[in-house]
Amino acid sequence: ANGDWFGRAEGLFYQAPLYPYLLAILRSGFGLDAALLAVRLLQIALAALACGALVQLGERAHSRGAGLAAGLAMALYAPAIVLDVQLAKESLVVSLGVALLGLLLAAGRAPRMGLFFVAGLLLGFLSLLRESALLLAVALGAWSWFAFRPTRQPASASSPAAPREVWRSRWLLAGCAGLVATLGPVAVRNFAAGGELAFTTAQAGPNFYIGNHPGATGSYEPLRAARGDAQFERRDAIALAEEARGEKLSAKGVSAYWLGRGLDFWRSEPLAAAALLA
Repeated sequence: ANGDWFGRAEGLFYQAPLYPYLLAILRSGFGLDAALLAVRLLQIALAALACGALVQLGERAHSRGAGLAAGLAMALYAPAIVLDVQLAKESLVVSLGVALLGLLLAAGRAPRMGLFFVAGLLLGFLSLLRESALLLAVALGAWSWFAFRPTRQPASASSPAAPREVWRSRWLLAGCAGLVATLGPVAVRNFAAGGELAFTTAQAGPNFYIGNHPGATGSYEPLRAARGDAQFERRDAIALAEEARGEKLSAKGVSAYWLGRGLDFWRSEPLAAAALLA
């Protein structure tokens, strides 16, 4: 909000960047107090629309009763109500997830390249709020290839109908194009600012280790005791990794160190790791 939009001093993004940029845009345009009110009102409005959208989506996919149950469940879910008025990205994650679901249901009924492209865009934005959403790309790619048959126009002598595989390839490429259009600029920015390629952030390793190490509980635990705050997480991850390696590490080197520690836990205590995952 103070003008450093590129964030070169930050290096590779460590926290998902979309929500901070949204806050910065609102603060630059409206001032601090108005921006804090605007982002809360935006989250409330999108969440309310998502509740209504879930009713419609549930009815289209299953039944009126299923839609009402889904919409009411979201409308009355206490953590969602609390998050809608917090400075937290989770409210937007849920709203974007509902929008993505709606696009996919529409594509399932009448597949069009435009729908797949916009779905890729939304998945990219979702991944810039919550990086693990990128795992959905694999599932959605498989779905676009196997789940349904394309609606083909009758063949003619001058314009024969395209084979099913051609249509599926087009849909898959359209979704990929939308995803790249969203994540590509972030990857370019990360490379320019940090000298390494990353489509979102460089914190996969610490996140994996927090959930996969001896004594892990499945809940969040700071890398250093009593420092469970976002302002400490990155510096602690770097300091501990460089101390253990005895050398200066890049952002991806720090992530690789913690990922290796988590994988060591799986190799040395596979039963404990599997039980923790379960």
